[in-house]
Amino acid sequence: MTINQAVGLHAYIRKKWGWAKDEQQPFREWVEFSHDISKHHGDADAAKRLVKVLEKCNFRAGVIPDVPADGKMPKIETKAKDHDVKWQLREQTHLLRRLSKELVARVRSLRFFDVVRRLQQSDEERLAVFEKTECGHRPTSRNSKVEMSVLSCCGHIACHDCMVAAVNSQRCVKGAQCGAAVRHTNIVKVATLGIEGELSSGRFGAKLQKLVDLLKSIPKSERALVFVQWEDLYPKVGEALSTAKIDYATLAGSVKARANTLDRFQSEEDSTRVLLLKMNDASAAGSNLTTANHAIFLGPLFTSSLLDYRAVETQAIGRVRRFGQLNTVHVHRLFALDTIDMTIYNTRTAELSAKPDWQPLPKADYVPGKKALRKHDSPDSIEHIVIDSDDDD
Repeated sequence: MTINQAVGLHAYIRKKWGWAKDEQQPFREWVEFSHDISKHHGDADAAKRLVKVLEKCNFRAGVIPDVPADGKMPKIETKAKDHDVKWQLREQTHLLRRLSKELVARVRSLRFFDVVRRLQQSDEERLAVFEKTECGHRPTSRNSKVEMSVLSCCGHIACHDCMVAAVNSQRCVKGAQCGAAVRHTNIVKVATLGIEGELSSGRFGAKLQKLVDLLKSIPKSERALVFVQWEDLYPKVGEALSTAKIDYATLAGSVKARANTLDRFQSEEDSTRVLLLKMNDASAAGSNLTTANHAIFLGPLFTSSLLDYRAVETQAIGRVRRFGQLNTVHVHRLFALDTIDMTIYNTRTAELSAKPDWQPLPKADYVPGKKALRKHDSPDSIEHIVIDSDDDD
């Protein structure tokens, strides 16, 4: 539609006023550029798609047709001057450039998801994908240890070594036919994608399945706080807990209603064992929730500064790790391997370890039913890192 409107404007200008010999024509330049696939908009496949669209609009070898393909001429005011209509065509050309860039982005995304989907199918599908590797290296019967990777920014696939070498030079393994801005974070190892049918995480994703399994492994005499940072993830976690038939409480309603919820949870007579909290919710700030001795973080805390990271996390853990706590406090962190989860956590941990007053919690595998501390002892704490490579959350 946009191309046809530009063709109509171009035809109107040519018929009524004509074009000066040396006059700049942005629309003609765009057409000539788009027809030359060697000068594509950053992706050769997207360029081929664009040429097909131009051919449907009756373009032949880059020649602009005399009338729009749909036969609809654009509306132009009767008293419009030549510079007004030419400016209108210029604006239409700007829109075409934006649409061209959007086409490139969509083609790259489609290619990536198509490749990932095929890699998660049968071995036959995987081998078919590997046949089209950009570097020529692929697993064979003689050498099955060749590690393959795919770029998330454009969907091109190659062996991991060639992929890293290309990214070190800030280019795609496809070479001149792909102008995607590549980074090391765009490299996705094929081995981490898994195969369809292997995952048992259900419709809520591997991370929420790990959360459910963890909560079910906690002794019935112990309680847990589950911290979620993102607003849109909060109801999804609640849905997963309800589906798993895990009773939980949330802070909602008036100030009085929230206070009553905290009081009931702190009461040992209440049967609810899980309290779902938002990280930045001030409703439970400073609350004494020592009936719980498990603090579960559904991913690393994302903050703009180390100060905020330390303050928010300390406040969260401090709701269970305080005087009056008679049980060992377990701090659980659920991370997905080879994702930004690990990047954030490792970066913040390195920054914290450089602080002279930082006292890291001991790390250990979680053993349900650890023996309780004696009364009046200072609270003991253990940190558990749960890393899952099958994250499809």
